[in-house]
Amino acid sequence: MELTTTARKLHTAVADGQWKALEELDLPARLVSMVRDLDLYLTGKSNNRDPARDLDRSERFVTGEIWEIYLSDGGYSRVVLQIADSEKPPIWLERGLSLPRVVERWDALRT
Repeated sequence: MELTTTARKLHTAVADGQWKALEELDLPARLVSMVRDLDLYLTGKSNNRDPARDLDRSERFVTGEIWEIYLSDGGYSRVVLQIADSEKPPIWLERGLSLPRVVERWDALRT
């Protein structure tokens, strides 16, 4: 999944002190765009994500914070993006809280 790959690149570059290079490549903005596309795919709704807020979250994510991405389905569906915890995959769906349609689309995406 390209989102996972981009997230890993961002996280690794920040850990190596290369944040400025990432800004020049516009990777934080690309991550935000991918989150928006994922939200739209999973929910089927035109989302009203706040790009400035998502950019802030992407910047905090790459420094080690977990990013809970609340989806636009009107429920409690969320995708979690994390790199620091090796016990879990870098991106996963909070299945117990997500609507059935979101879970179904997530499963289709992951196969």
